[in-house]
Amino acid sequence: MILQSNKRVDIRKTSILTVYMKGILSACIFSIFAFILMALLITYTSISEAIIPIVTSIVMVISVAMGGMYTGFKLKRKGWFHGAMAGLSFVLLITAIGWVFLDDFSVGRLMLYKMLTGMAAGGIGGMIGVNLK
Repeated sequence: MILQSNKRVDIRKTSILTVYMKGILSACIFSIFAFILMALLITYTSISEAIIPIVTSIVMVISVAMGGMYTGFKLKRKGWFHGAMAGLSFVLLITAIGWVFLDDFSVGRLMLYKMLTGMAAGGIGGMIGVNLK
């Protein structure tokens, strides 16, 4: 048992890796549902495909924040750090998927922007998650 800020946290009960995986999985599930909804809206309404990059960024930020919140909530300490690492892991997972499935995949400034955004959103989500009861 570890005593920190008047909260008892049993690390043996909850593996950090398991918490990270569940946080990233929840972010992925939210992303999939959001992208399906976006695809349906674009297909069956007069919404332009030009909004895809903006919506993709918004969905990524919300997904990463949710994953960070879950991680911070479960670990109850260092929410900014654990959330940022969960966010970075999510972005790296998405990057790996893009590298495998896209022919014109490239690493550049956009990738750095996504990593920094993912870490920031995850860190904020982690700080919120630590403070949830």
